[in-house]
Amino acid sequence: TQSFETAITAWTIPPTVSAITPDYGSPSGGETVTISGTGFSEATAVTIGGAPASNMRIVDPVTITAVTPPGTVGSRSVVVTGPGGSSAPNT
Repeated sequence: TQSFETAITAWTIPPTVSAITPDYGSPSGGETVTISGTGFSEATAVTIGGAPASNMRIVDPVTITAVTPPGTVGSRSVVVTGPGGSSAPNT
């Protein structure tokens, strides 16, 4: 008899970020934000302005909450990372 293995590849796509609420905050950080988008079920990290957000919580496949890190005044990009890669920066 002949045996063989079949590999099943699960295609994963990177998350997408469509909105951040509120879209403002204190430069000292510590603000809880809600991030909306897609592909969040297996998200592993959130960065805001390149710095890791704390207390990341996956609410559902399209919603994450996280606490902002300290940063500078002005617009900062939000990136969600998961098994399929990272979202495009969203400001």
